[in-house]
Amino acid sequence: MADEELIRLRRLYAGFMASRVVLTANNLGVFEHLKKPSAALTISKKLKTDARAMEILLDALTGIGLVIKGKDGKYRNAPVSASYLVKGASLYQGDIVRHASGM
Repeated sequence: MADEELIRLRRLYAGFMASRVVLTANNLGVFEHLKKPSAALTISKKLKTDARAMEILLDALTGIGLVIKGKDGKYRNAPVSASYLVKGASLYQGDIVRHASGM
């Protein structure tokens, strides 16, 4: 019973982490730069962000299934991100995600 309670508690206090990763990537416009496989350094230069921080963000996105990291170390959108988080996609949801970020 204690293990189940601890798992529930951890889900409650850590639940924001995945959403913060999605919100940050969306606000930065990361998904637009992942239409083709790209290195973290390339994306960080284009977005004028810290290279190490971008790598951490991309690895976190990979961990939650929104980005795919190739064996060559390059990242690309997972199908769900390509469908919903890339501007111009017919099912684009990035604006509502940005709105949620400000709430």
